[in-house]
Amino acid sequence: AARLGAGRSLNEAAADLGVRPSTARTHLKGIFHKAGVRRQADLVVLLSRLQWQLQSLRARNGQE
Repeated sequence: AARLGAGRSLNEAAADLGVRPSTARTHLKGIFHKAGVRRQADLVVLLSRLQWQLQSLRARNGQE
């Protein structure tokens, strides 16, 4: 999911991880379910928001 959030395609992410695209797609479906999203684009938006919130919290706590 992080690779998709970084702009990689599903096929590229699968190659990075050394798995078949069908395996990556199966894992991605599980991530969709757990994250409560239905589309890859929605997952990317969610990951982006979470990253922004984490950075904000770290900045507030003087960790960056």
